[in-house]
Amino acid sequence: MSKGRPENPRLMNGFLFMGLLCFFIFFEIVYFGTFVFRNRKKQFYNAFQIKNNLYSFSTNTFYLFVERLGSKLP
Repeated sequence: MSKGRPENPRLMNGFLFMGLLCFFIFFEIVYFGTFVFRNRKKQFYNAFQIKNNLYSFSTNTFYLFVERLGSKLP
């Protein structure tokens, strides 16, 4: 019988942390791609020299998020 808690809590915490990290990365890509830059999308495209390319837009947002995350790490 299981005791109602995982056998290895550290492993489960790792899985939970990785799942939340992936969720927030994709959430930032979708959120910034749809709401924040909707009215400024033309300026954003002209700044990066990519026009009508949503994939490059989302990957640039992802790289910006990774750079911001890396700057917070020690």
